[in-house]
Amino acid sequence: MKKSIYFLAVLLASVMMSCGNKQSRPVNTSVQSQDTFGAYDEMYKDSFDILIHSRIKSPLTKVNTMYTEMYIALKTMAKDKRSAPMVIRKVDSLVVMDTVKANQVEYLECKQMALASLGRKKEAYKLGYRIFNLYPENSYERLVSLGGYYITMNQMDSANYYLERSLTVARSFLKSNSEKVQTDGAVCTLTSLIMLGREKEAKSFIKERLNSKTSAEEKEMLEDAERDFDGLKKSLLEPLEEERNVMMADEK
Repeated sequence: MKKSIYFLAVLLASVMMSCGNKQSRPVNTSVQSQDTFGAYDEMYKDSFDILIHSRIKSPLTKVNTMYTEMYIALKTMAKDKRSAPMVIRKVDSLVVMDTVKANQVEYLECKQMALASLGRKKEAYKLGYRIFNLYPENSYERLVSLGGYYITMNQMDSANYYLERSLTVARSFLKSNSEKVQTDGAVCTLTSLIMLGREKEAKSFIKERLNSKTSAEEKEMLEDAERDFDGLKKSLLEPLEEERNVMMADEK
């Protein structure tokens, strides 16, 4: 699968590498404006020659330019949080101009990081709902993510609805002829069962798969899960509990 199934435990993890996959370059305009300062100015200047010699063969577009400016702001955000509002503004424009869903996921993940860096965690978590719905309707990523989201919102009927659907998709992977897909299915099945609170069933699933013919990769994963089941459970549920506390803070 394209994304790690543990991404719910690290919702605000860095997306720097995914952002770096695009090739773009800025226009040769003055960087002395209210949007540019300090670390951003320095990286913009240092990056210009590299970006202008990028592999782009098609004409430079406004989206390419704005993406580059957003990416530079994202890279400098760790040094200077004043870059965070720029990331947010650029993303808000990009999602209007670029309607490709995969790109919108990337843009909005960058906005999540910026919101989190500004301490606006509740906004960042709520943005997750918008991101998750950009995944294909019946994809495991969308279903398990929405399940996790509704856990944080304390709406357990909705959480269970999406998690049950995610479990059905995960189990379908186990029927694949591909060892890689089967391994993904095992990990996804474990994830959904744990998030559903079906710990006994999750442990039985591990034993069942270990007693069947599995790939070396899946076997290693399952042995690790069996050895430290509590650690796996904690890695999946603790971040959701922390997010739930943030989301419910105003209601206490």
